[in-house]
Amino acid sequence: MFYETVKEYKPIRYKGYDIFLELKINNMMIASCVHDDDNYSFIDRFMDYSKEDVINILKDKIKNRKDQ
Repeated sequence: MFYETVKEYKPIRYKGYDIFLELKINNMMIASCVHDDDNYSFIDRFMDYSKEDVINILKDKIKNRKDQ
């Protein structure tokens, strides 16, 4: 299922990750997190979250991932 992209946000750099955010037409935020070492890259989807909420959730996930 593919939805049209409404907006692409400027990438954010955090602890070795580049975070790319795309807002889709159905109010779904797609977050692609790419680490400098490709073994730690992941993609998450969020429905009805603000950009700031998504960024905070991803930063917490990255922080917890780094601790393991």
